[in-house]
Amino acid sequence: MTPNAGGLHEATRAVRDAAGALLAHSQPETRSFWTHLFDRPRERHYLDDVRAFVGALEGVADVPPAELAEDDLREIQRQVALAIEHIEQRVDRSMEHPDSAQALVRAIYGIRQRHEHITARQRA
Repeated sequence: MTPNAGGLHEATRAVRDAAGALLAHSQPETRSFWTHLFDRPRERHYLDDVRAFVGALEGVADVPPAELAEDDLREIQRQVALAIEHIEQRVDRSMEHPDSAQALVRAIYGIRQRHEHITARQRA
């Protein structure tokens, strides 16, 4: 992955794109994950996009710190905050599906952990 001259690093753009896909889900899933999986196997589930966002953060962790500018770090922080807020709202509306809610809570923890790792690495 390489930085874009005068713009955001490719890894930062991947985080932004993954966050955009995640935030595009407006309503909580009313069906269980398994029902959704078998009724509409080609349609992306919310958890798929949460997982993709976490994966995009993993991609940033692989970028040498010198390649990330302050603008990259601000954009990543902004996208992380938006994603966590969106997921927390989904958790609040998903309490009738405890397995999904628990997976989302774990995802929030994983997102925060990866963001802290990226931030700490940049300070080192």
